Amino acid sequence: MFDEFLPKKRLGLLTPAPVTDYAAYQFYRLAPEGIMLVMVSVGIREFTPTDFERAFAPLEEYLALLVEQEVDIIVQSGVPLGILMGKECHDRLLARIEKATGYLQYRTFSASLQQQKL
Repeated sequence: MFDEFLPKKRLGLLTPAPVTDYAAYQFYRLAPEGIMLVMVSVGIREFTPTDFERAFAPLEEYLALLVEQEVDIIVQSGVPLGILMGKECHDRLLARIEKATGYLQYRTFSASLQQQKL
């Protein structure tokens, strides 16, 4: 009866900023109808390796929140974070996501690397 109002797919987004302003606005202007955005902020306060480590220490807790919402894919956004921490850290983060969830995961940094063929 209400199936037409339920999302067909759910995109889980780990966003670095403690406050998300334009992400949902931009997403819903571009995404096809029936796609839902589920966001969890990791709360980066400073653009430093120390704050990155602090914010991502409870990664598995963030991922559990997304899994509870039955997301179909998980994206960790934030190209500057990958640049700050390097490819090795990026790869470890992806491995943690995959191990904790078994979900498909993707990072905007990965997309940038693929685009540049690095």
